[in-house]
Amino acid sequence: MRIATMLSSAVLTVAGVGLFAPPALAATEITCGATLTGDLYLSHDLTCDEGINLTGDATLDLGGHRFSGPQRGADGITVNGVGAFQILNGRLSNWSVAVAPGDSSTADPDEGAGSLLVDQVTVADNSTGLSSQGSSLYNPDSARQVTVQRSRFARNSTAVTISSARITVRTSTFADNSTAANTSFASDLSIQDSVLVRNQRAVDCDESGCELNNATLRDNPTGINGSYGAYIGLTNSSVTGSTVGVRSGNVIHTGGGGDLTGNRFADNTSAVEINTGGELTVTGNTFTRNDSAVTSDATGTDDDAQATLINNTLTRNGDAINLLIPVRLQGNSAVNNTGWGIYAPNATDLGANTAHGNGKSPQCTGVVCS
Repeated sequence: MRIATMLSSAVLTVAGVGLFAPPALAATEITCGATLTGDLYLSHDLTCDEGINLTGDATLDLGGHRFSGPQRGADGITVNGVGAFQILNGRLSNWSVAVAPGDSSTADPDEGAGSLLVDQVTVADNSTGLSSQGSSLYNPDSARQVTVQRSRFARNSTAVTISSARITVRTSTFADNSTAANTSFASDLSIQDSVLVRNQRAVDCDESGCELNNATLRDNPTGINGSYGAYIGLTNSSVTGSTVGVRSGNVIHTGGGGDLTGNRFADNTSAVEINTGGELTVTGNTFTRNDSAVTSDATGTDDDAQATLINNTLTRNGDAINLLIPVRLQGNSAVNNTGWGIYAPNATDLGANTAHGNGKSPQCTGVVCS
């Protein structure tokens, strides 16, 4: 008895100096229409006529369950104010906007509204999957910084839309959406190690910077569409089965352009379309079995080149390079295409281009080929 008393006294003494942490506060289960903060969870599938509001620092663990709505007129999870938010491990379906930006007017325009992590979540059958917007137009730093990883967006009208905002997507899948990602007003979109398949439009990049790295774009009628000064970056990716793989530039607005580096374009109707209004650099890509590989409907004759093509390999396409706009060409190989090899009458010849075995003569127009 004396030993037990001594041990009990010792435990109390140690606790008194703070070596034993107090028990954690219990997490709160979400309920329809609630405004919540802190640690939150869902223990079963839940269907609501109205969604929930998150404030402050909040982590919602969906526990592998489905949080569903009435499809029209209600948002699922609205993220309000400034804080660090997480939505984890579950499914969001049948909402007008599954994850909505909420009010961030109290945020410092230069410091933003905190962060949002969406991890291991399926976002399906919503009008909009995830929306983010900044409190200051054309200033993505004013928005919540959003990261999506290990998630799936399926059958949404628009999977992700951002306006004056910034989002990073990693190891995720976008399938069968009308539009997978839509940007506007100087937003920044980064998609890494992800798959975009059977979306009517994979990426619609408007007045923004859109960069994809190690991405697979397959069977999207429109792969990446850039307009109104958009910058498109595509690196180490594949684009197959599209009507238009990448469309760059806009005939009204200047600026933008982009870099396409180390990609594979195969079995597209039109792999890369270049319009006036921006400088696009196309380097080290392979083009195979496209009806047209690199082309433009524009006929601009500005002194400054609107595209630079370096060290690309183009084989077994219809037309390989068919450009009337000013273009720089260096080290491109156009071999065994059924149409034009290199047709670029307004080109600047930087040398080392090759063309032979193509269906139309001459093999090269605008440059000297070996």
